[in-house]
Amino acid sequence: MQTQVHKQLNPTLRAPFKSYQPTSGEEFWDVVVRETAEAKRKLYADPCFKSLCDGTMPLNQYKEWLKETYHFTRNTPRFLSAAGSQVEDDKQFVRTRFFQHAVEENGHHLMALKDLRNLGVDEESVKKTYPCAGTTAIVSMHYYLAHYTNPIGIFGAVFCFEGLAFDLCDQWAKNLKAHHGLSNNCLTFIISHGHFDIEHIKEAKEVINHEVITETDRRDIIYTANKMYDYYRLTFEEIGQLKD
Repeated sequence: MQTQVHKQLNPTLRAPFKSYQPTSGEEFWDVVVRETAEAKRKLYADPCFKSLCDGTMPLNQYKEWLKETYHFTRNTPRFLSAAGSQVEDDKQFVRTRFFQHAVEENGHHLMALKDLRNLGVDEESVKKTYPCAGTTAIVSMHYYLAHYTNPIGIFGAVFCFEGLAFDLCDQWAKNLKAHHGLSNNCLTFIISHGHFDIEHIKEAKEVINHEVITETDRRDIIYTANKMYDYYRLTFEEIGQLKD
């Protein structure tokens, strides 16, 4: 019975030894896109996520999203640094990329705080809040991968979140501004990440396509990417429960 429950919750476990070797004409990035399409579709179908995309998200929910973003991003340089410290010597390029990415992400939580402050939210009160279950799961899995299993799996999270930012941040900013009349000072995080993550996507593709060569690393990246979509959907489900 336990095995059946796990199979239902975790499709990846149905075929733990499935090969994710790219076929002719494919790169591994293409495989990740294909193998995570269903989890991504479910996130995009969430009503709260859709409201962020079309700009109709109520301001109290936008503020909550910024709070969750603050909790996530204040940890990002820490778990990326931890991941780099655990990478084996034969993957020096990957280790260096983790450390570089950690430096690039450092301080991004301050953008979320700035946006909240400009929306009339007390900064100190935000620092005293706890993240929701979805955000807690996202952050916890990063540390778990870095310290206990396989830090390379974190590139599945990079694939998910940098990809979302690359695809959607400009749209989010434009539509929130149009619907609510927000100034750029209330959209600092979103606007900046529409630009930052262009380079991050290029760098992630380079690592995923050229540095990931073992089946274990491939499985862990795909598993992690699917979980990030799932956990982020949970974050939006919780945000969506807030009333105007």
